[in-house]
Amino acid sequence: MKMQQDFTAHGEIIGFRHIGPEEGNLTVKVKIDSGDLNLECFVYGETLYDLSVKKQYRLGDFVEVRFSLLSYDRFSKRLGKKTKSIVNVPESATNLSRGNIDYMVQGEVLQVVEQRDPKMAQQYVEAVLNCGIYIHTDVSKLIQVKVGDYLRLEGRLDAHIVGKV
Repeated sequence: MKMQQDFTAHGEIIGFRHIGPEEGNLTVKVKIDSGDLNLECFVYGETLYDLSVKKQYRLGDFVEVRFSLLSYDRFSKRLGKKTKSIVNVPESATNLSRGNIDYMVQGEVLQVVEQRDPKMAQQYVEAVLNCGIYIHTDVSKLIQVKVGDYLRLEGRLDAHIVGKV
């Protein structure tokens, strides 16, 4: 089953740095209800290639971004209250070279679809949360998540640039 809508955000590129041969960090400024939010995110693959080799995107460019949270159930739980937030989790001694790319997010589930990867489909579903911005993530089937639920998750925030705005 395909995602019914491409949940993305618009933002401004305000920083980029390599953290390894095939990975980097991208800082994007996005607008949320309470103002501007700077998100430092992990990038790899096509987005990294577009930034560092093709130089397709530069500082100051406004882009459409698909955010995803790599959580694998780290501190995942259903919330009893309707809360939306995205908060940076200070870096630990084990991930100093990665930067501040770990976040705790809370938000409303807008969409739930079956996992596309057959290996992951046994344990997870794909969900989109509204945390002030849209965030794609995998949620354990044990949580039995449905549209309208509010969840809290923690993990690495990844960014994929879809294109210029």
